[in-house]
Amino acid sequence: VERVFLYLGKIADPDLAGQIIPIGGNTDLDQALGAGESELKTQIAAARQNVQSDQFACYAVGVPTDQDWKEVLYAALDKPADLNIEAVVLCTPLESKLEVQECMAAASEVLARFAKFIAVIGCVTGIDKSSETWGSYITRISALVDGVAAERVCVVPLLHGNDLGCVAGRLCNPAVSVADSPMRVATGALVGLGVTEDDIEPVDSAGAPLTMTTISALADARFSVCQWYAGYDGTYWADMATLAAEGSDYAVYENLRVVDYCARRVRI
Repeated sequence: VERVFLYLGKIADPDLAGQIIPIGGNTDLDQALGAGESELKTQIAAARQNVQSDQFACYAVGVPTDQDWKEVLYAALDKPADLNIEAVVLCTPLESKLEVQECMAAASEVLARFAKFIAVIGCVTGIDKSSETWGSYITRISALVDGVAAERVCVVPLLHGNDLGCVAGRLCNPAVSVADSPMRVATGALVGLGVTEDDIEPVDSAGAPLTMTTISALADARFSVCQWYAGYDGTYWADMATLAAEGSDYAVYENLRVVDYCARRVRI
């Protein structure tokens, strides 16, 4: 179960929507997910690069346009598919506080209906560099999580376009345990961060680049973000923050992973 994620999002080939697609290290993503760009392909490609191992394995389901992602999730976890996964990765950006709260509701529903302990790793859009400054961007996305208590939910801003996949892959690196934070340099820097050349060093409407000051502000708002260190090459990750209430033991995802690891085995 651990290190096996289910990716949900828009798929390039609508004929493949709704199908559970297993993906491994040698899977041709164009063949499995359809030719052309898609949310699923972007994030899964980034995840596979950042596992940094030949042991990558996940599932993908393209969410049909007329269906709610939660119903797709429940169908995948119910018989006959009965997938065993550690987390759901939502590749479609969350757009409201209600959608963020629905992530926690879905995790709770899965536990109640299927006795499966999962987390939901969602994302929010990156900056609109044609109209937003970094300050207005922080204000806009912080409103989506303000006051939300959801210990089984992590939210990743798509500052570079594929941040979600990068950290999802980093969480699945078999060289470290589920108790390890993605905030580490021992397993190397992030690989392939940025979908296009412009995404590698994002700027706002005033042309100001992304700085650690902005990163720190986003981290303080409980977003999970990349980071770097002065005088040290490469881009890494900060804590994998959850939306747990203040003072919770589960403010970081590695604590929740350890408890879920034990809970799955105790239940059996």
